[in-house]
Amino acid sequence: MLYGVSDGADSGTIFSVDPSTGKFTTVHKFTEAEGVMPVGPLVPDGAGGFYGITYGYSDYSCGPVPQSIYRFDVAKRTVTVLYPTEGSGGGGFSTAPVLIKGALYGKYEGSGRSSDIYRFDLATRTLKIIGSPDSRKSRPNLITCSLNPGFTFDPSLVAGRDGRVYGATIDGRLLRIDPATNRIVGLHALSAKDGGSLSGPLTAATDGTLYGTTAQGGLPAFYTGPCSSDCNAIFKFEPAIPRFTILHRFTNADSVSSPEGTTALSPNGKFLYGTTISGGPNESGALYRLNVETKEYAVLHVFTGGRDGAIGRFGTPGLKFARGSLFGITINGGKGYGTVFQVIP
Repeated sequence: MLYGVSDGADSGTIFSVDPSTGKFTTVHKFTEAEGVMPVGPLVPDGAGGFYGITYGYSDYSCGPVPQSIYRFDVAKRTVTVLYPTEGSGGGGFSTAPVLIKGALYGKYEGSGRSSDIYRFDLATRTLKIIGSPDSRKSRPNLITCSLNPGFTFDPSLVAGRDGRVYGATIDGRLLRIDPATNRIVGLHALSAKDGGSLSGPLTAATDGTLYGTTAQGGLPAFYTGPCSSDCNAIFKFEPAIPRFTILHRFTNADSVSSPEGTTALSPNGKFLYGTTISGGPNESGALYRLNVETKEYAVLHVFTGGRDGAIGRFGTPGLKFARGSLFGITINGGKGYGTVFQVIP
């Protein structure tokens, strides 16, 4: 069974999809006390449940909005709030956390484009602000009110195979967090020649290599013009060396551009799958595949915005391998609210 979250239906829902039948079921509806607007993907806890966060963003106001870190019990279909808080519509827990050594690491948005990193100890249910990648000083308030709730993209963190946490700042600096010391270390500053800023979460391979995508300005949702020679790219980063390598650049010769969302690496580690928000006659986006060894690139499907859905310009489309197939979601299309799709390699 596949599980995910939706920010629709009042405070949001958790749903399941049966891969064998395609049956979609709403398994939990959030109450305001549990938090508003869940953000995916869910994080498996290895004990029959998932961890997740609610962002709390519901409108353009700056009034208090319930936000939380929670655990969802699959068998009981219940949500337990582990850390409740109230923030403004312009800030809060903004991306799905990662689980490493009994703690959740994630990002929260502050005022404007800034963000900090937190560590939530699951045993004690205490939250500690590690600090901003831009400064070792933590701001006194966890949640602040922003006059620009915006759609600023803030890629999530990823658990590396070496037991460390990897991510990026909003302005495009790759970073590493050591859970033993909570020290934040900058690894590589993305430049215009690297294709812009990070446009989706990093994907970790079993050998420690990290894969990711960049887009001009790091805000592909607002970028719809022609692609320059340097914008929009797929890259790999080897943190142990460290070495940054461009695997593919999207150019005007490509039928699609502006990569966005979570990428997925095939179980054999050979192919990287991802989505773009630009492509096709209706500009509904596309699904692509890249051979990370030969750099062979191919567009597998161009979305029409109809029954197959559309990637959408606001949101975070996700991809995941399960049972030998690739599963993904679109933000728009279908019956108007997106689709869940399957690709058999």
